[in-house]
Formats: sequence, structure tokens, C-alpha cells
Amino acid sequence: MAQVIEFFSNHPYLLAGLVGALAFVVVAEVRHRIGPSGLSTADVVRLINDEDAVVIDIRESGEYKSGHIINAKNLPMARLLDEIGRVAKNKSKPVILYCKTGSQSAAACQSLVKAGYEKAAYIKSGLYSWQDSNLPTEK
Repeated sequence: MAQVIEFFSNHPYLLAGLVGALAFVVVAEVRHRIGPSGLSTADVVRLINDEDAVVIDIRESGEYKSGHIINAKNLPMARLLDEIGRVAKNKSKPVILYCKTGSQSAAACQSLVKAGYEKAAYIKSGLYSWQDSNLPTEK
């Protein structure tokens, strides 16, 4: 034990890096456990087919027009909370959000959960993962 203490006292930057990495892992794990769930493309296909999930593309309309998931509604992030009731009237029905990479849709999903949408989720890695899985899109 004395050698460990001596090692870290001689290498403070290494200790700081270790503490920083540990803090990052803890924060990521807490966010994962309390935040809305990110879905795989297989989970999304199942929800669309079995539960008639509403799929919402939160990208701007120009990006949406360049290619989107079939039957997805376009509701840009800036208008999402104001207009979600028009697209997804039933708050107990699955609502799946996506953007290009999944990062914006994860944040938007948290807002929907706070607004009472019980089954709000987002696609992990967004449209990129959908296209990587060779799933259909339309223009």
C-alpha cells in the first residue's frame, strides 16, 4: 500500500487522469440509468411494426428532405415541444426520435419524458445507425 501512495505522489497527473476517467464513467452511467432509453435499429423496427410507434425526425427540413426514415414525421428540435401534440396525440404510445447522430435526439427525448410521454425513446447513433443497418429511407 505504501508503494501505491508513493507512486501516486510521484505521478500527480496520472492520479488526476484516473480520477477524471472514473468521474466520467460514473456520470455516464448515472445519465444512462435515469435518462430515456436509446434503441437499437432492431428495437425500432419492432416498435414500428408491433406497436405502431410514431417516428419523428428532429433535423431541419432541408436535412429531412435529403433522406429520412419511411413515414417519419419532420418536427425540428426548435418546434418539438410546441407541436408534439399534433404529431403524437397519445402520450402512452411509443414515440421514437432521431437526428443524424443521436446526440440531439437523446436530449430532446428527455424533454418529451418530462412532458409526460411515457414511451419516448431515441435511436442510438441516429440516422447513421439506421443507414448502417441497411434499413429503408425515402426522400
